[in-house]
Amino acid sequence: MPLIRWLILKEWSKFFSSAFLVLFLLLTTANLISGFLRGNVTSVEVLQNYLLEVPGFIGKILPLSCLIGSLFAFNKLINRNELTAILAGGYSRKKIIFDLIIISFFVGALQISNMGYIRPLVRSKKSEIIGESAFKFRNLQEKGIATSSVGSGKIWYKSKKYFFSFVAFDKKNNVLNDIAIYKLTKDYALEEKIAAQKAYHLEGERWRLENVKTMSQFLDPKAFPNTKNKESLVINLNETPEDFRKIESDITNLSMNGLWRYIKTLRHAGINTYEYEVILFEVVSSSIICILFSIIGALSVFNPNRRAFTFGKNVTFVFIFSIFYWLLYSYSLELGRNSKISPFLATFSIPILCSIFLAFIFFKNRKLA
Repeated sequence: MPLIRWLILKEWSKFFSSAFLVLFLLLTTANLISGFLRGNVTSVEVLQNYLLEVPGFIGKILPLSCLIGSLFAFNKLINRNELTAILAGGYSRKKIIFDLIIISFFVGALQISNMGYIRPLVRSKKSEIIGESAFKFRNLQEKGIATSSVGSGKIWYKSKKYFFSFVAFDKKNNVLNDIAIYKLTKDYALEEKIAAQKAYHLEGERWRLENVKTMSQFLDPKAFPNTKNKESLVINLNETPEDFRKIESDITNLSMNGLWRYIKTLRHAGINTYEYEVILFEVVSSSIICILFSIIGALSVFNPNRRAFTFGKNVTFVFIFSIFYWLLYSYSLELGRNSKISPFLATFSIPILCSIFLAFIFFKNRKLA
């Protein structure tokens, strides 16, 4: 029995690796050609950007590689009558499916590690490695938040005459939540602190703060800081709403743990978190898809004597299936980001549909299992 399991896993791994390599080369070629056609970047920057995007390529390739690996591996076993011999020797279909689940589980774990941790870490170094990367490769950027929010739950940055922190920026209403402004003197000493629950943009660089608390006279050694509470206060900042959109960095810079902590912070502030939950759940969903696709590609195990699926038909099936998969998956993710459907439904619609399909197939062939 271990020999049969080794045969199945060897064939699956061989076709999985081949599919991964081919798809990886296709994405590599497309990315490099697109990069070299840009007029504002050097060849070195194109190669650097390509290397930083590799984890993202891997995340897109792994699910389809699992499907192709199972599809072609079992097609080969059927054409050489090896699958018939395996089943006749007492190795059940349940054991075959179980073997696939085990090996694809490791692929799913790799997907979580890659998309949830490796990809964010690599992309967080992008601005350091490639100068002005947001401008040079701006069509490759995604919406997001600053990595400085991981530790404190707030986004921090330094302006000309003050430090500024806020929990989140509502891009639709141009509202800052839970802000704190630390004004500095010429000698970089703390001169005044302004804290407010919300800041509403009025026009230009003018903002209206609500539920304001100010503290001043920090430099007077003979008196305590002067504290005042105000319902509202209109101030001028050096930044406009567009600046705050730029301050927010790529969401993929956050690991799964950091993103989850930030989502909880946003919920506490009453901010809609659908867009960020979709990104978080997508990591888990894509790993589950790897396992389900491995099983779907091996459904020919219930028809070991049929040779209707030739190489050409398998290629056609993979091509059509891939198009429908990416169209449906991308569309559902976009609906989730725009709060049209729940993040859970947006990210797990494909796994749910695949699970229902597999449940139907297994129930239909329960006597053959």
